[in-house]
Parts: sequence; C-alpha cells; structure tokens
Amino acid sequence: MVHSFMIHTILPGDLKILYAYHYSPCLVNDNTSTSESADLKRAQLKRVQRQVALEVQSQFAFQSSVSGKSYEEDLQKISNEGAIPTLELGYHRLKNCVDDPRDVPDERSQEKVVLWMAALNCAFVMVMEPLENRMNAERVLKMLISQLHQRCHVFLRPNEISNKIDIIDFVLEQFMPSGTLLFMNHRVVRQFEKELEAKMKNLHLINA
Repeated sequence: MVHSFMIHTILPGDLKILYAYHYSPCLVNDNTSTSESADLKRAQLKRVQRQVALEVQSQFAFQSSVSGKSYEEDLQKISNEGAIPTLELGYHRLKNCVDDPRDVPDERSQEKVVLWMAALNCAFVMVMEPLENRMNAERVLKMLISQLHQRCHVFLRPNEISNKIDIIDFVLEQFMPSGTLLFMNHRVVRQFEKELEAKMKNLHLINA
C-alpha cells in the first residue's frame, strides 16, 4: 500500500511542497486527545513531509552531479519535443515518522520505504510499505508522472500545480485507487485513460 503521494520542488533553495495526498494516518501519531490532535497532526505531517522532501532533494543533487545531468538540456528537450526528461530515481527508508518521545510506538510509526523520481524542478514521491513490489511501484509512479505531464504540464509549469489539484486527484484515484499499486498492462491503462477522460469531461475539467 502507498500511504502518501507528494510532488515537491527539487532544485537547491526554497523547497516547496506542491501537492500532497495521504491515504492513511501512518505518518502522524494518532494517540493524541481530540482537543489537541488536529493542530498537532498537521504540524507532525508538515514536519515529516519536509523530512522526506529534504532527503529526496539531497539524493537528487548527488545523483545529478554524478550523472552530469543538465537542467538546460532537459528543459530544451521537453520544450522542443514534449517528451518527459530522463528521470532520476531513488529509494530511502523512513524510520519512526513520529519523533515525539511521548508517543507510543505502534505499527503505523514503523519503517516505511520512500520511492521518488525527479527531473527539472519536480519530484514525485511515494511513501509505501517495505514489502511492496518495487518494480511495479516504479511502473505505477512512471505512469502517474506520464499522466500528470500530459494533463497538467507539471514539469514546465510546476508553480501552477495548485490550480490543477482536481485533475491530480482524479489521476491518482484512477491509477492508484486508495493507495493500491495495481498491476496494469497496456490494455488496462488504455481503459483507465478512457474512464478518466469521461470523468473529467463530465466535470468540465477538459473540453468535451
């Protein structure tokens, strides 16, 4: 299961969480009282999001320096050809998401795996269970990125992601329902694309 999906900026400087959707409360402590839980959970969630994003940013910077990737070349490729740039890919482990010593450890605060792919100034991140099939997780993440590139132009206009939340939500719901990593062949993907188009037309998210 995928517990969380995020999109954030990746270049050095001011790191921004552009989009986040959480399928479960595993990233925060759920043992707080009702009166204090809402504010505390929001603060915990922001802290964990930033922790994950900073680690991804660091790994991306290292991999890019080793591979000799050029931001300008990737930008030219996507501008001229419309093709998704070559994606850097990485994993890391997220241990004990809740770091308040008063918290009571439970299964939701145990180790998770972070899978990320990134190019230009966009990183796409999944926080998932360690036992998930990694090859399938990579296929699903690449599919999501392809759909978001096609429908939201996320690489060229990352600052406009906040205006595309509804579309991103629909893409996730269609291709990763409830955080489930589906095994999809080409036929299934085409069917999902048709269903997604129909839903978006009905809600006037695209032209009929």
